[in-house]
Amino acid sequence: MSWFLLWRLVHFAGIVLFVAGHGVSVAVTLELRRERDPARLEALLALSRATIAWSNLGLLVLLVGGIGNWVIVDYPRRGWLWASAAILALLAVAGVGLASPYFRRVRAALADPDGSALEAALSSSLPAAIFWLETAGTAAIVWLMVYKPF
Repeated sequence: MSWFLLWRLVHFAGIVLFVAGHGVSVAVTLELRRERDPARLEALLALSRATIAWSNLGLLVLLVGGIGNWVIVDYPRRGWLWASAAILALLAVAGVGLASPYFRRVRAALADPDGSALEAALSSSLPAAIFWLETAGTAAIVWLMVYKPF
C-alpha cells in the first residue's frame, strides 16, 4: 500500500467535500443580492448555514490529507507548499472575517421592520468582493500545486 496515494486520496476527497459545501454557500451569497422576499431570504440563509458544516469538514479532511503527504514526502523545504498554506490561511481569515459579519448583518436586517437596513445590506458589493478574492486565492493555490514553481 502506498501511503502517498492514500493521503493524496484523503486530500482530494476533502477538496471535493469542501468545494461541494462551500460552493452552495457561495451561490447563496451571490443570490442574496437579487432576492427581496424575506421568506426566500430566510430559506437561502438557512441553506448556506447548513452547508458550512460540510465545508468545514471538507477543509479539515483536505488539511489532514495534505499534512499526511507533507510528512510522508518531506515537503517542508518546498516553498510552493508554504505559500499555498499561507494563502489558504489568509483566505480562511478573510472569508470568515468578511462573510460572517455580512451574513449577521443580513439576518439582523431581516428582523428590522423598516426594511431600509435590509436593502442596504443586500445592496452591498461585499459578496462580489469576497467571491473574487476567494476565487483568485484558490486559483493561486491550484497554480502552486500544479506547477510547484519554487
